[in-house]
Amino acid sequence: MPPLKPLLRLNRPRVAFPNAHLPHRTFLTAPPSTHHEKHHLGYTPKQLYALVSNINSYHLFVPWCAHSQVLSHKKLNGKDVLKAELGVGFRAFSENYVSEVTCVPYERVQAVASNSTLFRTLITTWKFAPGTPTNTTPDSPTTLVDFSIAFQFKSPLYAHLSNLFFEEVSKVMVGAFEERARKVYGPPAIVRRVGDRR
Repeated sequence: MPPLKPLLRLNRPRVAFPNAHLPHRTFLTAPPSTHHEKHHLGYTPKQLYALVSNINSYHLFVPWCAHSQVLSHKKLNGKDVLKAELGVGFRAFSENYVSEVTCVPYERVQAVASNSTLFRTLITTWKFAPGTPTNTTPDSPTTLVDFSIAFQFKSPLYAHLSNLFFEEVSKVMVGAFEERARKVYGPPAIVRRVGDRR
């Protein structure tokens, strides 16, 4: 019997996948939605920062907040870093969750939620900057308040309702803190001026 001939080997070209080194992405997951409010308020950055960073008082005036408590507090590179538990209830949503709150004195307060059963992402950010004096009140204290909220529900069932609702939340939150400032510090130096909104 004659020896078998070796099978013909075909040199197949290698296919390059340019993004093969990148981590796997789930394309069904949309990025977080955001809402943004800017307003000039007739109080100093120090006054408004004091209100926003006082987490323990949120349940007294923040809409839909039923419970607020600071669990821990530490100093880190000139910042105050807090762990705070918040209980919220609004419309069909209700839960308790813990946020890490980073406070840069008189400039910024940012809260990032963790262990939430409702939200994959929930980040609120307050920024404070000295406002621009007006011709009628050149010496009055004003602050440009920049408030933003970024959120993403874990359940797609809530996604179609979230955009309209959180646009309302953004407006109501700024109004609630402005009313709190009025009660704590008295009437504002100027009437609220609406800044950019996006």
